[in-house]
Amino acid sequence: MQLAAKIKLGTNVGNTMEAYGCTPAAETCWGNPMVSAAYVKLVKDSGFDAIRIPVSWDQYADQKTGKISDAWLNRVKQVVQYAVDNGLYVIVNIHWDGGWLEKNFTEDKKEAVNAKQKAYWEQIATQLRDFDEHVMFASANEPDADDAAEIAVLESYHQTFVNAVRSTGGRNAYRVLIVQAPQTNIDLAADSWNVMPSDTVTGRQMAEVHFYPFSWSIQTQDEWYASMFYYWGNGFHSTTDTTRNATREEEPFVNAEFAKMKAKFADHGIPVVLGEFEAALRTQLTGDNLALHRASRAYYSQYVTQTALANGMVPFYWEIGSAVDLFNRTAPAVNDPQILDSLLAGAGKGVVLSARPNSWTVSSGAADTSSGSNMRFVLNQAGAAASYTFANPVNLNGATWKMVLNFDQAFVSNRNGGMDSILQFYAYSANWAASEFKCWTANQALVADQDTEFTCSAFTIPNAVGVGLQFPKAAGSVTIKRAAIKFAQ
Repeated sequence: MQLAAKIKLGTNVGNTMEAYGCTPAAETCWGNPMVSAAYVKLVKDSGFDAIRIPVSWDQYADQKTGKISDAWLNRVKQVVQYAVDNGLYVIVNIHWDGGWLEKNFTEDKKEAVNAKQKAYWEQIATQLRDFDEHVMFASANEPDADDAAEIAVLESYHQTFVNAVRSTGGRNAYRVLIVQAPQTNIDLAADSWNVMPSDTVTGRQMAEVHFYPFSWSIQTQDEWYASMFYYWGNGFHSTTDTTRNATREEEPFVNAEFAKMKAKFADHGIPVVLGEFEAALRTQLTGDNLALHRASRAYYSQYVTQTALANGMVPFYWEIGSAVDLFNRTAPAVNDPQILDSLLAGAGKGVVLSARPNSWTVSSGAADTSSGSNMRFVLNQAGAAASYTFANPVNLNGATWKMVLNFDQAFVSNRNGGMDSILQFYAYSANWAASEFKCWTANQALVADQDTEFTCSAFTIPNAVGVGLQFPKAAGSVTIKRAAIKFAQ
């Protein structure tokens, strides 16, 4: 429980070290680059506390002797070292790995699977034995056990895992170990899984589940029994594309599912790793529909993260390095700042300022002309401003405020393409007892109808109740596309 409390947000290095099916076997098999030290540092610098490393082992092992390749053991250790060097907590698992464990839960397979489980974990644990509490081991990924008989076999695999790791001694004698619910399914975990492995040390196990509400997060085509959802959550439903609004699996569903994990495990001293969650980006959408989908997807990421933490669960976002995913691992760089901002907000590491229509208050020198999916206003006189009120006071001391704005041609032309004064940021405490105007911006080339990011890290107010933007010149319209504040670490 003490270790779990140190982890507010994790991510996955998905589709990489578990990549399977190439000859020779390689972590680049599914198109991702090799995991680099620079990428792992980016994960840390982006605000994550932990990283889950799905790993394949079977394809790197001699099938007669069970010996895992020394080169692969060393490579995994190198990647783990990258994470530990950055102060990240690490989960190393045996992932799907060809299904030798994940798909075999019959009595006739039990002995052979347990033998392999024992052999692999003895080697993995020995290789990583000297790492401290920052490294955790996970028995499996999504073991496809369903009924009572299959779950009993799964429990034997988990017991073999615990016994194998503990037998290697050193820090493995008390390392935190993670065992997976049947199918990592919350309902099966709550209703049908009742035995954690016996152990030689107390308080050193976590349970693991995953969370993918089907029609919203992973359904890839419409079926007779269910259609895909594109818009999720209170305030994020479409008024024009109404058949794609989520009609289930929304906030009450998240609350109820996660509460089951709190009652079953966390309330009894067993933290729950939410090892994977994500909602697929519906790339077929365009225009306002895509903007609303992205906004609801970001809200979902924030809601799941904060609700998981509130129920004794440790959230790990599922990320696979695709062109539309959270990170560009090749650069490396943040690929989807909207999702990152929402995850940080859910973890209490930042706050997202709504960019929805009419979500900001404009001064008398501007007119709210919001339409579509974003806040939009027109400037009518110099000194006009748009302000945003926080739900609760925010500590801006050392925080970084990011704004993505879009200007029309009148705005750009009136400011000499951005070479003249553009804007400044401001923040204020209750009743304007304290206020700061910072980050005056000019000499920044602007292109009409192109998103432009502005950043300010100059504020010191510890209890700001609101923030805003002030524009020293008139003319033109401003659309707020995204806005977020990341707290100082």
